[in-house]
Amino acid sequence: MIPMGPGTSPELLEAKELIKAKMNKTVLEIAKENAEDYLWKEYFPGSAAVITLLDMAVSSKERWDIVFPTLEAFAEAYPDCTLETLPYVVQAEGKKRFVERWVLQDLLRFNALERLAQRFVKYKKDWVIDTDYEAMQRWAKKYSESKGWPDPATDDLLKGLPGLTLVDVQYLQMRLGVRTVKPDNRLKLVLRNLDIQFKDDIELVRKAHDLADILGLDPLVFDQMFW
Repeated sequence: MIPMGPGTSPELLEAKELIKAKMNKTVLEIAKENAEDYLWKEYFPGSAAVITLLDMAVSSKERWDIVFPTLEAFAEAYPDCTLETLPYVVQAEGKKRFVERWVLQDLLRFNALERLAQRFVKYKKDWVIDTDYEAMQRWAKKYSESKGWPDPATDDLLKGLPGLTLVDVQYLQMRLGVRTVKPDNRLKLVLRNLDIQFKDDIELVRKAHDLADILGLDPLVFDQMFW
C-alpha cells in the first residue's frame, strides 16, 4: 500500500466539496479514458522501454503535439530498439544528431535519459528479468510501495541521478502502470486554488493522493481531470 498522510484534514474535506461541486460527468469520463491509455507497450511493443524514457525526457519540455509525433517517428525508425541497443543507435546516428532529432536538442535531458537507461539495464540483469519493460515496471511497482515514496532520494535506482525532477519520476511511474500524480504547475495551481498548502513537491504528491482518496477517485484519474 502506498504510504500517505491522513486524508481527513479540514482543508482536504473542504477541497472535496469544491471539486465535487464543479466536477461534471464529461470531465470525469474523459479523465478515466485518458488514465486507461497510459502504457506505451500497447502502441510500441518492440521499443516500449526506450519510448517510455524518451517520453519522460521531452514531455516536460514540449507540447504533446510535438512530443507524440517524435515518439512515433522514433518507433518507426527503430521498432525493436531496447535499452541495451540504444547506445548503438546513438553511435550510429552520432550523439549530436540523435539529441537534435529525438530529444529535441536538449543535451541535459539526453544525459539524464542515458544514465537512467544504464541503470535499468543493470537492474534487469541483477533481477534476471526477461525484458526491459518488465524490469522497469517491476521497479516502478516496488518503488511506489516503498516506505520513502515519493522521495527519489530514498530509492536505490534513482539515488544520486542528476537531471531528473520529481515531475519526471512521477510521470515515468505513471507510464509504467503506477496510479499516481505528477506535481507539475497545473496540479500545483489546482491545489493552491483549493487552499491546500504544501511545502514541496513531495508533500504535494501525498496530499493529492489523500484528496483523490476522499473523493473516491483513482489518483491517475484525479491527475487527468485537470488537463
